[in-house]
Amino acid sequence: MPELPEVEIHARNVHEWGVGRRIMGAEVRDPKLLPDLAELRTHLGARVAGVRRQAKYLLVDLEGVHTLTVHLRMTGKLVRDVYTAGEVSKATRLVLDLDDGTRIRFEDFRRFGRVWLCPSSEVMRLPELAGLGPDALLEPTSPERLIQIAGRSRRGIKVLLMDQALIGGLGNICAAEILYRAGVPPETPGNQLTGRQAAAIAAEIVPFLEWSIAEQSRRELIYLGEPGAENVFTVYGRRGEPCPRCGEAIIRSVLGGRGTYSCPGCQKAEG
Repeated sequence: MPELPEVEIHARNVHEWGVGRRIMGAEVRDPKLLPDLAELRTHLGARVAGVRRQAKYLLVDLEGVHTLTVHLRMTGKLVRDVYTAGEVSKATRLVLDLDDGTRIRFEDFRRFGRVWLCPSSEVMRLPELAGLGPDALLEPTSPERLIQIAGRSRRGIKVLLMDQALIGGLGNICAAEILYRAGVPPETPGNQLTGRQAAAIAAEIVPFLEWSIAEQSRRELIYLGEPGAENVFTVYGRRGEPCPRCGEAIIRSVLGGRGTYSCPGCQKAEG
């Protein structure tokens, strides 16, 4: 599933492919993705003015102060075709033809992704974006804020890190890897988080995100679980493998309904 690092990679790719280019054609192959196709077609000929990211959402600003907001959800991807004469894949749900003869496609075989078109001034008022917490990369969380938001809850710290209303962009993989780096057990209740633990977690968020973006940018972006995917992460998906730090076997548990990976040797409860 794409989390903040993967969405950031998509944003950088679309920026490179599209900024300054005009959208000359649009085909929605799945009405569930974007019902207002007629509205989109009124913007044909508009240039792509910019591309940005907010948490797990990709924002494509069009000339004429409208924005395409893209949520990749579980399996969504934005890909570029330089050769456009061939048939697109069956997973293609949206096709945008650019004035340089290339096209950008939204692929999503599970069909959970969504695209919205609205005036740029109203983007952050969309219900999906209005409730987001500060972006984990753009607005780093301080230890003090982490203590403040965690101290009101008995939920495990991993579940809290994944709560988009508290911190925008972190998902299951990010939370597991950050807590491993910080040495904090993922099940630690928020209201029992110590100052040292909060400082360790806050200090690892941005470095992990930057590492993950750089690491995954070196190759074709294939999500874990897809054929050909390479697991570049330290603990996620590695149940039973030895921890690279201490050698203990990595364990898998379930928190908040999500598979959670951690090292019992490196992530011990305090006290």
